[in-house]
Amino acid sequence: MKALERLFIPLILLCLSVFATAESITELQIQLERTQIYSANPGNLAAGVSASVTEKVAKQAKYYEDDEIVSTDQLMVIGKDADNQIVYRQVVDNPLLLHAESFNPDTGEIETAEEIVKDSGTLRLEVPDQKNIRTLELNTIDKQDNGYQFNLLQRINLGKNHKATMSESVSLQAQGANGVFSVFQTGESENRADLVLLSEGYTASDLAKFEADVQNIVEGYFDEDIYKEYKNHFNVWRVEVASNQSGAGNGSPIDTKFGAHFNCYNIERLLCVDESKVLSYLRSVMPANAMDKVLVVVNTEKYGGAGGQVATMSLAPQAIDLALHELGHSFAKLADEYDYGTCRVYEPDNANATADSSGAKWRHWSDIDANIGVYEGAMYCPSGMYRPSNTSMMKVLGQPFYAVNESEIVRRIYGRVDVIDAVEPVQSDIAMNKGESRDFNVTPVDTTSRTVSTQWYVNDQKVGDGASFTFNSSQYQEGVYTLKVVSADKTSRVIKDPDQLLVAQNVWTINLGDSGSTCDEAPATPSGLATTDVGSTSFSFSWNTVSTAESYRTDIWNESASRWDTLKVTTDTAVTATDLEAGSTQWVRVAAKNACGESSPSGYITVELTDNQDCTQAPGTPGAFAASDVSNGRFTLSWSAADGATSYTVQKWTGWEWQDHQETDSTSLTLTATNKGTTYYYRVYGKNQCGNGQATNWIKVEIPEEKSCSTPPAKPTGLRTPYLYSTWYRLDWPKVDGATQYEVQTWDGYSRTWKSHTTTEQNYVDFYNLQGGYTYYPRVVAKNACGASSPSNYLSVTLPR
Repeated sequence: MKALERLFIPLILLCLSVFATAESITELQIQLERTQIYSANPGNLAAGVSASVTEKVAKQAKYYEDDEIVSTDQLMVIGKDADNQIVYRQVVDNPLLLHAESFNPDTGEIETAEEIVKDSGTLRLEVPDQKNIRTLELNTIDKQDNGYQFNLLQRINLGKNHKATMSESVSLQAQGANGVFSVFQTGESENRADLVLLSEGYTASDLAKFEADVQNIVEGYFDEDIYKEYKNHFNVWRVEVASNQSGAGNGSPIDTKFGAHFNCYNIERLLCVDESKVLSYLRSVMPANAMDKVLVVVNTEKYGGAGGQVATMSLAPQAIDLALHELGHSFAKLADEYDYGTCRVYEPDNANATADSSGAKWRHWSDIDANIGVYEGAMYCPSGMYRPSNTSMMKVLGQPFYAVNESEIVRRIYGRVDVIDAVEPVQSDIAMNKGESRDFNVTPVDTTSRTVSTQWYVNDQKVGDGASFTFNSSQYQEGVYTLKVVSADKTSRVIKDPDQLLVAQNVWTINLGDSGSTCDEAPATPSGLATTDVGSTSFSFSWNTVSTAESYRTDIWNESASRWDTLKVTTDTAVTATDLEAGSTQWVRVAAKNACGESSPSGYITVELTDNQDCTQAPGTPGAFAASDVSNGRFTLSWSAADGATSYTVQKWTGWEWQDHQETDSTSLTLTATNKGTTYYYRVYGKNQCGNGQATNWIKVEIPEEKSCSTPPAKPTGLRTPYLYSTWYRLDWPKVDGATQYEVQTWDGYSRTWKSHTTTEQNYVDFYNLQGGYTYYPRVVAKNACGASSPSNYLSVTLPR
């Protein structure tokens, strides 16, 4: 309902993901094709991509409006209604981009990681029917200093009738005839995360083996601690389909159902299938809402697999860990924590990576879990990026996920699964007479450790705990009562739940009267809605009296959750809404009620709140933050202006938290250090009437000591490699008199320049994640307060294969 003012969105507005309960959804399957694959820059998707809707599938599911960007490899999908107003936003993985990873089956460590641009791919997009979307815009994403820039890739016209018709449900017996079998089913698919395991490279005589293979895989999956705890939140399906040949091809498909083959894109362990064939086949045999995650199981012992919306795995024992790692990406949006690949230092939105060396993003775990700290090296960068644990499943296969990653997995599970599975009675309006009692029940989706708790409230006063409550009318006067049940997962695995994903509630309205009700039917729909006293954060609205109404239920539209929420039940014909977002747009409606029932809701009215501020949003992030003129304990911090900022606050790291240090209206600030020979850390954020913007990445300011030297140190000599292996080596050298630190440099053959690798106070450094058989060239520069030595002679280091 609400239009997005601009497509350039500051970071601070993209930190929320909102989830709603099950509703009618049409899944659109959109085929993307690159039309200029031989362009000068084949990785440039803007060079030409066509998009067309190939399937429409109706389903009932919990709608998950996920607009949290975790990678610029994703797409931002924007939906507009008939008035060209933005009513829908969804961030999805780009099916044309494949992050291909290959891990060593013996050590679990990364071997290769490449970004691959595919020629075609299928995008699965869930669109709520009530949104009435007429057009979809697919946008690529660029990260800027103060936000994200969306670039239109394709526009798809859906027209008036994009909704699909719900097909009849298929019995388990009928599914079995199609080769679809339940491995385990803990509930209806509309409120579960459904995992589908599909056979590939199994001949008809192999399918009995496939059943046993699936059982082993599922046991391995749910033996992982976090998934074992939340097993009740999943359904798992086995889909059997025979191939003409067993196994998989190498470099090209053999005669199997879905064309599985290794050495895909010239990566030996990358195991690919024809995704469009997989999805088309599953659509023909599977329940519409039971395909959340698809895993193709390939009948070969050779180690390999692939991630994405259609993941693959072989039968090698290590492949289960590979699948768990890929599920961390596609299901929980976790980042890679290894440091191999193409490095780019920036502040990501993933839960498990940061450019902030303080690790503030996960500091709330550090005193609770000894495995959590700040470890340098993450997201393909050996330095400048940090991860929360030394070695987790997102870095090395076969390791635990650990607390930060587990917490995000739990949150993402609740993006698909509501804590409340069912309630009774299902109707929300209950008429009762004095002297009657009525039982109310709730069924939560609980964990294996029983961490879900349930409380009951009457008119916001707690009246009970547990799965059931009896409303005894003899304890209450005649009138209208609101009965609310709240179920929440109190797991210790999640400390921060800002979006209340682990909480669900259901509300009943109880009309308590005597048995002498004189109504014959529910009242008419209220009319004459009008607003008064519209301010910046509140407004009042009224309506005409309905002659047979005993009370009225007023609703306000919850934009982020895409639903109507009850504002107030009242016997008056006017209501005031307060504590709203300044300058926002609101929508309200009203329904009349009596002992015989409730009217249909009135049409909604739109309320535009005033905005007395000079701003419409918090400012952007300052750019080009740097320190200069560091001498004699004084230095200057400077930055470029942030969009919309009226002032700036410089923060200083205290050792355990960021603390506001000094405020200024300028874009520079000169400070004096209290201690020489000390390193300080600073960052800056902008401010205006609407709030505080996001802070910059921190910078380090090193205040030199009083010089205790008279000359720079001598050139290091005697470089050697005491430890030399196929993927790492150690470089050391004799200590240099007068040196306080050493800068280790490596030769970059591409740019033909020496690049700084690291600076250390030790006289050795270890190089990891290297390629066997390659030759590397390091050298060392000694430093002290008086300057730097000339570089050492370089050392030629050839690793064994």
